[in-house]
Amino acid sequence: MDKLDEYFRKMRSRGFKLTSQRIRILKTLSKLQKHLEAEEIYRWVNRESPTIGLATVYRTLDLFADLGIVKVLDFGEEHRHYEISPEHHHHLVCLECGRVEEFDEQMIARLEMVNKLEEDLSERFGFKIIDHQLEFYGYCSKCRKIQTNPKNFKKKKEITR
Repeated sequence: MDKLDEYFRKMRSRGFKLTSQRIRILKTLSKLQKHLEAEEIYRWVNRESPTIGLATVYRTLDLFADLGIVKVLDFGEEHRHYEISPEHHHHLVCLECGRVEEFDEQMIARLEMVNKLEEDLSERFGFKIIDHQLEFYGYCSKCRKIQTNPKNFKKKKEITR
């Protein structure tokens, strides 16, 4: 079964209609396969469906997040990013240019630290962990080349959740 069909089935099974707006937004997210702000998604969707408004995009993204169809990502900026729920992966976030690089579970699974930490936290606190996000913040190679003095690297802003 195609991933889009799976998402459509999930919406229907939870009692939500497959409106043309929801279908268009989901197809756009699926086609682009990257971290997008709501306004970026709106611009892409609006090219093919000019009657879809920004408020509809926000409401639909909230619904998709509630259904587990999209992940909402907060990289310490003033806005959120959205991505269609991919295979589990993590992020490297550049504090200078905002670039986001992905790395997958297999890369850190070799170290087995995250899985062990998850088990330890579950056992220690009696907490059933169902998901996690891992982001590393720093400076990408491009920004590091531009800024040659390491003393000038400092946290641009406090990263809070």
